[in-house]
Amino acid sequence: MRAIASLCGAMLWLAGKLASAAPLYALSQEGASLAVIDPRQDRVLRQIAVDDKPAMMALSPDGARLYLTHPDLAQISVLDLSAPACGRVIARWRIDGEPFGVAADAQSVYVGDWSGDRLLRLSAMDGSVMASAATGRSPAGVALDAARGRVFVAARESARIDAFDIAAPDALRPLAPIAVGLSPFAIGVHGGDLLVANVKSNDFSVIDTQALRERARLAVGRMPYGVGLGGDGRRWLVANQQSGTLGEIDIESRRVMRERRVGRYPEGLAVDRDSGKVYVASWFDDAIAVLADDAPAPRRIAVAAGPRALLQAPVEPRGCDA
Repeated sequence: MRAIASLCGAMLWLAGKLASAAPLYALSQEGASLAVIDPRQDRVLRQIAVDDKPAMMALSPDGARLYLTHPDLAQISVLDLSAPACGRVIARWRIDGEPFGVAADAQSVYVGDWSGDRLLRLSAMDGSVMASAATGRSPAGVALDAARGRVFVAARESARIDAFDIAAPDALRPLAPIAVGLSPFAIGVHGGDLLVANVKSNDFSVIDTQALRERARLAVGRMPYGVGLGGDGRRWLVANQQSGTLGEIDIESRRVMRERRVGRYPEGLAVDRDSGKVYVASWFDDAIAVLADDAPAPRRIAVAAGPRALLQAPVEPRGCDA
């Protein structure tokens, strides 16, 4: 009996682990909805209605808060993802401008003002402006390098990346800008690399986040709009919007290993930390494409209209997984 009880306990523990994977969040712009996706089963756990035309999103380091930008509303929505709120909007911060790209740490939220050509540092407590700094024209993606205390901004119409030191708690100290390809949009920090999708020049930049220099620029598919790092740590990933593909680049050789068909207008992407599966927002298909290494074709998860951004929670959920 004791052995049976131990076996049952182990099975329950395993079932709990399988059911508590860190979820993925898919943001649909036209559908004004946030889909919570279980990467173990590749299904939508729930849909959360949000305010109109959300553009970008960022999570707090503990995964408890989600920040959504709404350029058309001049607003940032703050969602409480912890139980019992489980996605309820707890604050709406008014922004003097068009908030677009966003990143966050425990104390601050960093948001680019698309029309104001500036980066704002907001208090994570109440959204008050702690600092402001000029950027190049049309700041798009924003990425945080917490290990080095820096924030990066893709200045789309200036073909450059702006870097800021954030060591002081209420400041943004400009560092040297870095020239990249035409119309940089999506950016992401992975280790000591900043990956940059250059939309109009159809290439992909890799920037050394310590030295602040471009160390590689590689030709990819047409109009790259999403970047990431493969689960094995040996591949850079890029979503090519007009090609409808996911490109995989070998980091060592810096060559495109393969391009996989995704769907219509792929944009944001995320990689599940446990399985290595790649999730790509297929904007015109109203779906998330799921690509596994051993699968010949992607699976699809239906979501609300116009998915464009994806990210994965840093921790497993507690009480909000149904």
